[in-house]
Amino acid sequence: MAHTSLIEFMIWSSIFHAAIMLAQALADETEKANLLGDIPALFLVAFVFWYLMPKQREEE
Repeated sequence: MAHTSLIEFMIWSSIFHAAIMLAQALADETEKANLLGDIPALFLVAFVFWYLMPKQREEE
């Protein structure tokens, strides 16, 4: 649990980076290739890190 904030930052930064790249790819014809490669990869990385992140235990 020591690195939870770093992992959360990586997840959110990947999501926002992908969202910005998506907006640019939709607006700029030269960035369309990112729709098939970079953008899905960033969302996938964010999902994998979210899935693998240690879950906090509820204290009783």
